[in-house]
Amino acid sequence: PAFWAYKFQHFMVASIWSQLLAVTLISLALISVGAVLFKFIAPDGHVKDFTHWMTRSYVMLNKVPSNNPMIAESHRERLVNNILFNLNTLTISVITGLVAATSKTAFDRAVNGNYQVLEKGHTVLLMDKWCGQVSP
Repeated sequence: PAFWAYKFQHFMVASIWSQLLAVTLISLALISVGAVLFKFIAPDGHVKDFTHWMTRSYVMLNKVPSNNPMIAESHRERLVNNILFNLNTLTISVITGLVAATSKTAFDRAVNGNYQVLEKGHTVLLMDKWCGQVSP
């Protein structure tokens, strides 16, 4: 448990690209699991190749328009459809959180940064507030 906690903490401070790569890999794993579930629950008469099940899983996981998770031939298919359809909320919220946290970190660095001060080639105006005589 300590090893995985360390790995998780290391991941949380990694770059945005490695975090997005991890989310992409997890999404691919979810699509693959969905495809296996679809293949497993398919009636005997529906012998289709694995790419059909991968496509169906992708469509449900990513909430492609005009795909209703309640339209299915059996209750088991409806269950898998809804599981994948609702996992999209988790995936999107994680991506949104990663982007928001990275944006906040970049903004905080810019505001609170300890950058070199330009000493030549600029004009400094020291005043309490802007007035009509000085344009911003």
